[in-house]
Amino acid sequence: MQQQLGPDDERSYLDLRDQLVERFTAWAAEQGLPVKHAGDAVELLEWKRRRDTNLFLWTVEDLDEYLRVRLPVALSLPLLLCSDAIAVAGAMMAFLGAHRLLAEDSATVTELTDRVSVIAEEALATSRDDPRVRALLAHVRGPGSTAGPDELLDRVRLLPIEVVRRIVAEATARTIGPIRMPGERAQHESAGRSLALRRFTALREFCGAGGRELTTRGWLPAGDAEPLGTDPEGLRWLVEWALAAGAVRRFKGRLVPVAAWTRTTRDPVVAVGRALDAYVGLTGPAAAGLGELLITLVTAYLHGQQVDLDLFPDGGGAHAELAGGLADCGLVVANGSLLRLSDCGVPIAVQLAEATGVFVVRLPAPEQATADELIDGLVSATPEEWGEDVRRWAADREPRLVARELVGRLGQPARPSGMVIVGLDVAGGVLGAPAVVAPVRLLLGGPHDGPAVLWLIKHNALDTSDVPRDRLARAYVDVLAALLDSVGPAGVLSSVTQKRSRAEQLSFLESLWRSDHPRTGEVLEAVSSHHRDRVVAKAARELGARHRSWQARG
Repeated sequence: MQQQLGPDDERSYLDLRDQLVERFTAWAAEQGLPVKHAGDAVELLEWKRRRDTNLFLWTVEDLDEYLRVRLPVALSLPLLLCSDAIAVAGAMMAFLGAHRLLAEDSATVTELTDRVSVIAEEALATSRDDPRVRALLAHVRGPGSTAGPDELLDRVRLLPIEVVRRIVAEATARTIGPIRMPGERAQHESAGRSLALRRFTALREFCGAGGRELTTRGWLPAGDAEPLGTDPEGLRWLVEWALAAGAVRRFKGRLVPVAAWTRTTRDPVVAVGRALDAYVGLTGPAAAGLGELLITLVTAYLHGQQVDLDLFPDGGGAHAELAGGLADCGLVVANGSLLRLSDCGVPIAVQLAEATGVFVVRLPAPEQATADELIDGLVSATPEEWGEDVRRWAADREPRLVARELVGRLGQPARPSGMVIVGLDVAGGVLGAPAVVAPVRLLLGGPHDGPAVLWLIKHNALDTSDVPRDRLARAYVDVLAALLDSVGPAGVLSSVTQKRSRAEQLSFLESLWRSDHPRTGEVLEAVSSHHRDRVVAKAARELGARHRSWQARG
């Protein structure tokens, strides 16, 4: 039965596929293996045909891509709810192995079935934090339900597929992330800089153990304002805020420190949250836009950006006072109209944003992360930070095996080129280029051929003379386009001019214009519009025109 099909051999393929599925389902029934839908086996084989036309050649990388990437997209479901199809994949590998149908270059049947088991376990362990799964569980839980997670999952699996997909779509639209949470130390150091906490501490110390005498109306005398660095109006606000937060209390006509506040400040992030709760409670309507502002801040944090209050529809007027309160609490760092979450503000903002109905996906600690979760951290981490994550993730593991898994997942077709470029550089630096060369070679000829080619050239694992000029040009355009997306024209110019004379820059640009990369013209336009050297800018403009003309001629 074992044969490799040509891409156009439709009749032979259909006959072979149907024979395989028929024999597989009969065998699975005899073995008592779970195959609820033969269509899952058909989908698996259809995918393999599209991938390389060989239905009998299977590697663990094939299973990774199909089960972790293709399957959830094809079914429009979280991986946890694809358990039937995952089980079919495992049974199919066992069937091919039992009948000696696996091609010679395949992984062993044990390796293949073990990988399916690992993916199934990961789906169970990680998917319950998936916002789509959480939304589905909430839908079937019902008021006052005492059902456990397993029972709820069984209920979800009984939902009509159109209901599941509607809930999943709604949850996806309300999802932010995945977000890299600041480390605990960074959070605590940030909270320690909170103006509110420092002012509460100053007030408590000013009151002393015996407390400070209050006026008949229950406030500190106006004369106490100056020692506390404020005016009478500010003093009243400080006392009111500290009372609401629980840092001080009124007792027998005196303002005294609350002993429990000392325990609260042992976790300064919790204390900042208490200060924020008190602020919101005191300001009332002024805090009405808090949820909207926090969602905006969390989204900006995810992308490494700041929020400009001036760009709000009302010019930020309704949010300016609120932003000032957040800054006093320590949740945000303000620079004029620009705001960004502080390290201690991130966990608090995430929690409050979720209270509005938004789902926020948090990245797990590197030691507990899958390769995909680790790679997701690239979105919101610097290369240095991500490199440290890779070190922790790879600790006590063989570098070559780690590199194979990491680069294999990094090279998935849906990854942006910019992420692949940075990821390969960091992986090579952390794991060592020799360990990374072999898995990078596997990316050649695929959707990330450009980053792979240039990485191998950079590390002397590929000679430039062995790469056709059009392929090399496409690789360079791929990298420059990624820089244009992530850094802007400045990133493109830096790459073009780095260690190149004017003549070398002109020669480099000349090598690009006949690239068939869809963004060649865009890259040349960025150089022509922003290069300070008029000669190079003019050359880029002319090359862009030649590229457009060449494209038009087909």
